[in-house]
Amino acid sequence: MGKYLRSKAVLAFCVLGAGIGTALAAAFGFGFVPNYGSGGLSAPFAATTTNYSRGVAISTSDINQDVYSLVQAQPTDQNCSSGPCYQGPFYLARRKANGDIDPTFGLNGYVTSFPNSSTAGSDPNFQFHSLCVDPGTGDLVLVGQDFISSASGPGGNEVIVVERIAVTAGSTTATLDAGFNSGQVLNITPPTYGNGQAKACRVANFGPNTAGPIFVLGSDQQQNQNNCTGNCATAGSLVLAKLKPNGTLDAGFGTSSLGGVSEIAVSSGSVAQIPEPGDLNGNGYESNFPDLVIVGDYYLPSTPNTTQSLVVAVNRCTGALDSGFGSGGMLLNPVIGGANYDTALLGHIIVGSGGATNLNVLYGNANSASSAGIAAAFADYTIASGEPNTAAPAVQSGNITFPSGFNPKGGAVGNASGQGVVGGNVSSGNQEVLAEITGEPAFGYTPITSAETATCNSGSSSSSSGGGSSSSSSSSSSSSGGASSSSSSSSSSSSSSSSSSSSSGSSSSSSSSSSGVSTSSSSSSSSSSSSSSSSGSSSSSSSSSSSSSSSSSGSSSSGGGGGGGGGAPGFGMLAGLGFAGLLRRRMRRPARTA
Repeated sequence: MGKYLRSKAVLAFCVLGAGIGTALAAAFGFGFVPNYGSGGLSAPFAATTTNYSRGVAISTSDINQDVYSLVQAQPTDQNCSSGPCYQGPFYLARRKANGDIDPTFGLNGYVTSFPNSSTAGSDPNFQFHSLCVDPGTGDLVLVGQDFISSASGPGGNEVIVVERIAVTAGSTTATLDAGFNSGQVLNITPPTYGNGQAKACRVANFGPNTAGPIFVLGSDQQQNQNNCTGNCATAGSLVLAKLKPNGTLDAGFGTSSLGGVSEIAVSSGSVAQIPEPGDLNGNGYESNFPDLVIVGDYYLPSTPNTTQSLVVAVNRCTGALDSGFGSGGMLLNPVIGGANYDTALLGHIIVGSGGATNLNVLYGNANSASSAGIAAAFADYTIASGEPNTAAPAVQSGNITFPSGFNPKGGAVGNASGQGVVGGNVSSGNQEVLAEITGEPAFGYTPITSAETATCNSGSSSSSSGGGSSSSSSSSSSSSGGASSSSSSSSSSSSSSSSSSSSSGSSSSSSSSSSGVSTSSSSSSSSSSSSSSSSGSSSSSSSSSSSSSSSSSGSSSSGGGGGGGGGAPGFGMLAGLGFAGLLRRRMRRPARTA
């Protein structure tokens, strides 16, 4: 089980949604839910005979809590020593909350054709890594990477790809949304190394029939370009991009030379590390802790299989690190309950009527998973004066377990009941299935359809009570290097947009606003324990003056961003990758053609 967890991100079930802000009533449940589906497993993906889980997502505005799955035809951990490691074709499915396939989605529950879903002949390097749901329109956002020989950058030629698609009932084919990037796939070239991968995404809730801004989380790594079959990274940074609903980069966000994009370097002491993002989380717009929280891990280039846990807080309006969080905006390999863990699997921000009250992070030793499960610790950080107290979390420890024969390798997402829905495969037959982690009902949320209250003005600052302090306001449009080019989708019927998709193209206006996404409710844990966040300041490129975000309080947690991706939102909105991030780690950089 360990190798699968290392290749994607692992337990990211963030749940977004309106938080209730009550105290955790019971212990966190690390075990699986035995009465989910049949024996703890959902109905298998049956549109093809062999398939593998890639990501899962739930819309936080959906009262039915349907679960969307991104599925691929090839295993993530396949042997790619002889050439390009294509993992498609890719497919989509939707299941009901009880694990049954939902026959009203696509044709009999499946979509088997969408732009770039099958590119083995023309572009074997095109990979989708994750998905999320726009809670306003119901459209799906897919993110991943492609190898573009003309892309520039000192590190290479991979670009982040984003596409928004609309699914029509009764059809196996989905089409690109004409209101997003003029009906084309969006390419983003991170400016530092020019070699990007997207690992997770999240969409803010702008209300019914209105598309929201999209946050895309990934990495930018310098590496050997050709015939690279193992870990080839020699340097790297986290990438967080914000897109307006119309698919253009929001120039008021970000700290890099490319407006709309933040690149964040990670150092332990003076030693540069390679970060691997897993999950992206956030809370309501009017919280006193106006941050997006990234969880994952990092490693030295010389020892890629020896990782340490990573938690990063970024102001959701400006894209700058929150200097009041941990050490310079980060927690690097913190001691949790007397132990260190090799990854942070999931994050969750709890919001009550007065603002954010707690930050929860699930840590685990995914590299050393065994038949007993994954050794894990659930840390509850109390938020006071706009910042989590990272020095003294309350901690619960246990083993994350799954049904016999289940290999978690496709991300995770939190549902309204406070459980984690995890994507994976059954070992016999190689079919994609889902399982659920017990979690805790207090982590659930009430699906909400109303729009979030935006407080970020495109690049300019609004006041801010806490949390995003010291966040530099991004220099607006300076689009220099790596400007995001939009390459038109090849494959099948990409043009027409159909259904709900358009509603949104509306872009502009509101879009510039911020971000965020919502939250889930309460939590809190038992025995306290020492934490200590080892240092390691990070650097992110250019920043300018102050600015910060969010107005404060009051409202009981406005509702939240779209269903996480790839790992997707897990409890709360900490980020979308949890199980996903770790799980996709084994094939960090697939081999590819020049």
